[in-house]
Amino acid sequence: MTLSFIVITLRWNLSEDIFLVFTWNLIHQLARWSIVQSVSEATSQISFFPPLTSARSVLKNPKTSASEPFDGLPQILFKECHTSLCKPLARLFNISFLLGEVPGLWKNAIVTAIPKQLEATKVSEYRPISLTPTAAEVMEKLIFDKLSSWFDKFHLIPVEQHGFLPGSSTCTNLLDTWYDVCRAVNNGKSVDAIHLDLSKAFDKVCYPKLISKLERYGVRGKTLSLIKAYLYGGSLTVRVGISFSGSYACTSGVPQGGVLSPLLFLIYTIELPQLLKTCSDIHVQIYADDIKVYAAYDDTNSGIVQQALRLSMERVNEWASSWDIPLDLNKCLVMHFGNAIANDYIINGMSPKY
Repeated sequence: MTLSFIVITLRWNLSEDIFLVFTWNLIHQLARWSIVQSVSEATSQISFFPPLTSARSVLKNPKTSASEPFDGLPQILFKECHTSLCKPLARLFNISFLLGEVPGLWKNAIVTAIPKQLEATKVSEYRPISLTPTAAEVMEKLIFDKLSSWFDKFHLIPVEQHGFLPGSSTCTNLLDTWYDVCRAVNNGKSVDAIHLDLSKAFDKVCYPKLISKLERYGVRGKTLSLIKAYLYGGSLTVRVGISFSGSYACTSGVPQGGVLSPLLFLIYTIELPQLLKTCSDIHVQIYADDIKVYAAYDDTNSGIVQQALRLSMERVNEWASSWDIPLDLNKCLVMHFGNAIANDYIINGMSPKY
């Protein structure tokens, strides 16, 4: 047995191990689901007919990765040939819209394992980043522009959400929280802040529930059919070096690294801030799947605030169960600010650490 054969075998085994862990996070609920929270319904519908200029603009500025996606066409090819490609691609996008279909090859992703920390030693410490064909990314960007404009028009994305939005970031999230905490403590109050984390959130998005929510917000007709076609029927293959795992059908989740994925996830969690504000004293700040629920109190309202926070914990746990995204209890914690005695909170039968 040669050394090169040993290396290739080890890489193949590693790609299969990573593949099994990543696909284990996918849910398998295609038949049973229900919408538990009512949402307001927009009266008009979004439409999608990308003009030629839009396709040209997106093609001129793709990601400049040299990696080859599933179709074997590197991104640099589309950038260098955007003048020639924009017209046939625009026609293809509009045909996809009219038919409500997406080419099957565009839904096949190559997944690369990116370490979440400097010295990752476990497969679970890697993040699955999907590389999809560039043509699919261009269409995603065009759909994203339409979809984000629609939700901006009706101010549907809550202001408490700081993830993946222009002018928002982890900094704005922390600054808003820090301002509220400092103001409360300076006024002699105490603050309890409960930090929640949704486990494998992008991988757990349930397609039927996401589609239903899009429809309730006015995304209907052929546009909704196109998004359905984009979501259903996809597959992923894990790549480690030059080794590839087997292919696996995706039954849930939006691909990390996808252009449209962050917005779809924000829509999936759109009602969380309002749901968790169980009284006027409760504040909520969210960055993607990281949630902070906090409130200031003193001797006059401590009992009311603590009960409201506990009710918020019950609600988020019910939401997580109903929408198939469980809480990662190991990452949930409570922070206390001020001179009052810290309070105990229970999430799904467990006390978060301080």
